[in-house]
Amino acid sequence: MLISIIIVNWNTKDLITKCLETIEANAASINKEIIVVDNASTDNSTDRIKERFPYVKLVENSENSGYAEGNNIGLKLASGDYILLLNPDTEIQPGAIEELIACINRNPDTAAAAAKLIYPDGSSQRSCRGFPHPWSLVFDYLQISRLFPSSKRLSAYRMLWFDYESEIEVDQPMASCMMVVKKAFDDIGGFDPLFPIFFNDVDWCYRCKLKGWKIFYTPNAKVIHHVGGSTRQVKEAMIRESHISLKKYYEKHYKKSISPILYAIIMTAISLNMVISLRMKRIVGK
Repeated sequence: MLISIIIVNWNTKDLITKCLETIEANAASINKEIIVVDNASTDNSTDRIKERFPYVKLVENSENSGYAEGNNIGLKLASGDYILLLNPDTEIQPGAIEELIACINRNPDTAAAAAKLIYPDGSSQRSCRGFPHPWSLVFDYLQISRLFPSSKRLSAYRMLWFDYESEIEVDQPMASCMMVVKKAFDDIGGFDPLFPIFFNDVDWCYRCKLKGWKIFYTPNAKVIHHVGGSTRQVKEAMIRESHISLKKYYEKHYKKSISPILYAIIMTAISLNMVISLRMKRIVGK
């Protein structure tokens, strides 16, 4: 059994070095190939990789093709039975890869399993969400979900009720460390370049569920995640891109399936939320 590990990198030289070191230390016995797709980094990331990790299959893009297309490039080169999508700002912990595969194997019809993401201090990150269905998003934007965090219906989007200590089927886990069965990619296809940075994983998980596949989260696989190793370098641009991608997601999946009035309300709410988020970022930044 071969595992293909795909890492899309952009200007995270020190973080990806640590990421690759933890793979060396904690996955030495696993039959694997490591594919790094570099999106035109300017911090000498590729020189570091060539020097320290010459066995890595390195793709050097001439321009930043985004996260979605970067992973698609890696998928075309991957020959594994399983594909591990891994962010460069993660650190694999002992047994994590084995536990992800075990989770898939004990849950029939599972396309992917996501790890428990933890901060460097060991605390859990909130890495699983429901799909942003219209009413779930309305409850979230109106802060109703925060008033009733234990309600699986009113807090369906952010899953504020979940304690991250149980292995459960989820809609869309954060793909910072997600093991995918190659057959699922063959069936569903890769990531939609319509979503270059954000919501490509949400869109893929949604397409996955429509075809009857399951996606699981398991706390047995632990991975340190430093959060936003690339995106925090251009924070305001990423806030805009996140909201733009959510609009594209709605245009793709909901424009023809919900009422025009509800669609217009949702799109307006997304725009207002973007304005508020940008304003708060600037206030905090000051």
